[in-house]
Amino acid sequence: MCSGRQFSGGPNIARLAGRLDLDLPTPAGLLPSNRLQIDECITELMEFRRDGIGLLGLSFKPGTDDLRESPMVTVVETLLGRGATVRIHDPSLNLTKLVGSNLRYIQTEIPHIANLLHGSAAEVVQASQAIVVAHNTPAFQKAVQQTRPQQTVFDLVHLPERELIPARYVGVCW
Repeated sequence: MCSGRQFSGGPNIARLAGRLDLDLPTPAGLLPSNRLQIDECITELMEFRRDGIGLLGLSFKPGTDDLRESPMVTVVETLLGRGATVRIHDPSLNLTKLVGSNLRYIQTEIPHIANLLHGSAAEVVQASQAIVVAHNTPAFQKAVQQTRPQQTVFDLVHLPERELIPARYVGVCW
């Protein structure tokens, strides 16, 4: 699911229902639906793979450093595997402070993440042709207002004040 607006209990409820042999169609449908949204997001971004794709937000949700089950990790890994140049800014993600299962996840699934992280949203916006907004935060809203008309903003979170974004605007997955 691209938008980061996933029903937080959905996948876990679906797994628990399966273990208990319960038929819950709505939670069971979340995982395939989320995967379709991830695939749509990747398809849209492939056009920009060589020009640079910037991600504003990588973690599961704003304010956390948890990358487990973050749909954006899947997006990044797929884009990198297909030759894309990717830059990421997530102010909640401090690699030196990660511990436990989140640290193990990063070490095994995305050990190269340090090379992709940048210090500011403005830096990512300036250096990227396509900008993906995965978290709706005031800092990211301000950053995309500094885009240029030749750039494209992919909004996965339904940003307010879209008319203030100079770049081409594309709403995805909502």
